[in-house]
Amino acid sequence: MSYSITFTAEAIQDLQTGFDWYEEKRVGLGHDFLLSIGATNQMISRTPLIFQAISKKNSHLRRAVVPRFNYLVFFGIKKDVIIIFAVLNSRQNPAIWKDRMKNV
Repeated sequence: MSYSITFTAEAIQDLQTGFDWYEEKRVGLGHDFLLSIGATNQMISRTPLIFQAISKKNSHLRRAVVPRFNYLVFFGIKKDVIIIFAVLNSRQNPAIWKDRMKNV
């Protein structure tokens, strides 16, 4: 079974911020970043339960590590839909995703 994926407005902004940052470092690197995010999202869509739960009491909330880049994709599982609510650099303040997960 493959789940459909939807992004919150904040997650879309996170992607744009990451793309811009990497593209500023080297032209084309932002596109590589998006390709890695896309590959990670495909894995999430196919097998979301293999990823680490981020909440003991809400096991439907999980995170995936993006290979090559220092980013994490935070998502929730609701029936057959994956809701991506944050795409953040692993060094960013955890309060960001913790605040956002309350709405998923």
